[in-house]
Amino acid sequence: MNPTLRVANTNTNYRTVRNIHPTEVENINRTVIRNENYYPVYNSDVNETVVENYDCGSDLNSNNCRRVESENNSNSNNGTSNNNNNSNNIRRHRNCRIWL
Repeated sequence: MNPTLRVANTNTNYRTVRNIHPTEVENINRTVIRNENYYPVYNSDVNETVVENYDCGSDLNSNNCRRVESENNSNSNNGTSNNNNNSNNIRRHRNCRIWL
């Protein structure tokens, strides 16, 4: 007698297992506010001229000069007190420049 022949029949059943790995996507809307601060510098030039009157007499070699008031100041006071006696003798000119 011959040994028994065994034949194996394999039935394969497939099952699908779903493994879920969730991913959350977060959309960020960003607003950037840029504050720009400017500090402009203004330069101004002041040209000032002061007129002073001196009475030095008739001797050209003498250093004995004394300061005198101008005629405009002495006539404009009319007996009233003027705190700035040289106000008519000072001339100011402004040349403004703007640097950006």
